[in-house]
Amino acid sequence: MSRPVPATTKRVRGTGGISVVLGLWLTGIFTAPLAARIYFGMGITIGGDASEGTPLLLATLVVAVLWPLVFFMFSRNRFIPRLPAPSRFMAILFFVLFGALSIFASPVMFQSIAYFCMTLAGFLLVMQFNSSLSHEQYERGLKIFSVLTTATLIMFALYDYKPGLRLGNGRDILNPNAISIVGVSAVLAAYAIRTAIIRYLVAAAGIAVIALTGSRASMVAALAGLFIIFLIRLKGVKTRTKFAIFGSIAVVALIGGYFSDVLLDSLGDFFALHSRYRGIEAGASGRFLLWRETWQLFLDNPVIGVGFRAHEYIIKVGTSAHNGYLAMLAEIGLFGFASVIYLIVTGLGSLWRETKDPNLTWAYSVLVGICFGYLFLATFERYLINIGNPTSLLFLLGILRPARSSKSA
Repeated sequence: MSRPVPATTKRVRGTGGISVVLGLWLTGIFTAPLAARIYFGMGITIGGDASEGTPLLLATLVVAVLWPLVFFMFSRNRFIPRLPAPSRFMAILFFVLFGALSIFASPVMFQSIAYFCMTLAGFLLVMQFNSSLSHEQYERGLKIFSVLTTATLIMFALYDYKPGLRLGNGRDILNPNAISIVGVSAVLAAYAIRTAIIRYLVAAAGIAVIALTGSRASMVAALAGLFIIFLIRLKGVKTRTKFAIFGSIAVVALIGGYFSDVLLDSLGDFFALHSRYRGIEAGASGRFLLWRETWQLFLDNPVIGVGFRAHEYIIKVGTSAHNGYLAMLAEIGLFGFASVIYLIVTGLGSLWRETKDPNLTWAYSVLVGICFGYLFLATFERYLINIGNPTSLLFLLGILRPARSSKSA
């Protein structure tokens, strides 16, 4: 006899195995290009993004991103996804419109077309998954992704790390920040695992990998995401357990206060606050100058921007804006950017409301944590909307998830 479905969950036909596909898809977007880099000896390119490099590497990424389309085409899951609420659907259309218009201003038109088409395919895939996955299947897919990706990160660390160098720089295979971004989602997705000892071991391994990369933004993003997950789940905890949790926090705070000198020195070293090249005096690795120039690009092209994924070919003081918000504003203009912000705000609001349902809290609190962590990361990384890594795709899964109250077919 099959287990009864909770009243709050609408089960979609033909969803068997889709959670495995989700976990393998997210894992493969990182592992396939990484394996290609290692096997074929392809090192870091300018900017260090996983989507850049030789045609073979690009082909590997394209296949890693798009293969679930074949699954949806031949499985019993929906190939045509559910439409979002009318206002959100209009926001997607505005993004598509101004993203397409921006291509005409791009100095690298064919590259902008390729990235734009890939992004639209990513949107379709995310909406296909969202149309078929129940919260239990989300949870299972996140577990698979977290365990497999963390195992890959550990193996890569054993292969690449050299004392005194940031992870990724040991063999010059991948930019340290590109590794740490993946580590953020692996750490947060570990909180879909219900067995506490396994959850903490996987998360701790992910945190250790992020620490080896020396990525300050990713470390803060991971901790911020964990705090959001903790905050959401705390609402459903019994009063006695809450007292135990806060008592533990107080003990840790007292121990931290006692060793404050050592702790502050260690934090100062990790965050490179006084580093000549990465510290505050260096303008946060020169990002202030990059942000100013990217802002000027927007002021010069406020309506259709300078071209989708094209800003880095125009700015002169660095390889990219290192700020996803400014980059998108400069690339597709004010109206396209506003449509993306609308999708983010309404999507997060809907997702946050869904976490109030006890049946959905465990799985969706992870998605909310990943979204908030990613929004912080986008302040220091080059893209806001991206499909080249699993963290970006999990962010899209979160903000594009349709509310259960949607009346769309």
